[in-house]
Amino acid sequence: MKNEQLSNLYTCNYEELDQDHTSSQHHLRPICFPYLTLIDILECESLKFLFPITVDHGGPKKLNAPKLQTLKIKRCSGLEEIIQDPQVSNISFQCLREIQVIGCNNLKYIFPISVVDTLGQMHTLKIKSCSQLEEIIQDPQVSHINLQSLREVEVNKCNNLKYLFPQSVAKILGQLHTLKIKSCSRVEDIIQDPQVSNISLQSLREVEVQKCYNLKFLFPMSVNDSLQ
Repeated sequence: MKNEQLSNLYTCNYEELDQDHTSSQHHLRPICFPYLTLIDILECESLKFLFPITVDHGGPKKLNAPKLQTLKIKRCSGLEEIIQDPQVSNISFQCLREIQVIGCNNLKYIFPISVVDTLGQMHTLKIKSCSQLEEIIQDPQVSHINLQSLREVEVNKCNNLKYLFPQSVAKILGQLHTLKIKSCSRVEDIIQDPQVSNISLQSLREVEVQKCYNLKFLFPMSVNDSLQ
């Protein structure tokens, strides 16, 4: 089946899966999955990145999965990046609604900067047991981040993570309904800059925090009025 026809992708216990072979002549075109809606990857120990990016004759790097709605990656201990090259241009994930990443201990961030302005439809983000995870968004200083539909966030056993949301995300969390953080021993702040203003969490209904012993406080003072 060609990339252009693929709608669902399931991979389980495929230890030999490795992108060392993806640099062959057969992969010199921009990566395109126009009908792909679901990716579910389980226990692919040798997987280093999910989307390999190649360049066609020195042209721009492109990745296009315009209908992808659900992305699940579980117990892929060798995974280093979801997208091979964080500088890839012309990326499209505008229909992505749910991401689950569990047991990917080499992963240092979830979203590269090239993706963050295309996530406006994402509702659910769940991250668990990613021991090397340092950031949810690769560059916290990037200004164009679109998570305006985010409703549910769960982070569990990510002991290298110091904060959840950078300042630029905190201002667009008006739809956030559920926030759960458990066993994240290094988390100091929910929002990276506690002095940030104009934060609205008017839809927040459930907050659960367990075993986050370095957490200084939940929210900055500027959030109080929106939590009534």
